[in-house]
Amino acid sequence: MVLEKKGIRPRVFSDESHRLLAELMRFRHFKRYYLELDYDWEKLRYLLSVYRRCLLTTRRFLLR
Repeated sequence: MVLEKKGIRPRVFSDESHRLLAELMRFRHFKRYYLELDYDWEKLRYLLSVYRRCLLTTRRFLLR
């Protein structure tokens, strides 16, 4: 979705959105296989801020 496919679809994510989404996916995959009872709340707050930045960046990119 980062690359434009001429005649098929436009590019959907900017480089910045792609970087932020990759960071969120790394955390999701880690938590999926290594469950803990004690959460790292500081890390979760950070990831929430990453999510919010990604949402804004993606919206701006799609509405250009």
